[in-house]
Amino acid sequence: MYQAQSELADKGYDSNAFVSFMQEQQMRAVIPPTRNRTERREYDESLYKDRNLVERFFSRIKHFRRI
Repeated sequence: MYQAQSELADKGYDSNAFVSFMQEQQMRAVIPPTRNRTERREYDESLYKDRNLVERFFSRIKHFRRI
């Protein structure tokens, strides 16, 4: 069974052109919709939470310059 890869991004990448490009590449766009979007798009909230965890980890590790 083929499982599509996911592209995780923040709300800045929420555009119809970017999402359609991801679908052409057979990737699933995990991008929360912006507030002003007229039709709300579904996204995997649990996967997006994992992205936040990784970003916070890299933010914290940058405080330790020797690593």
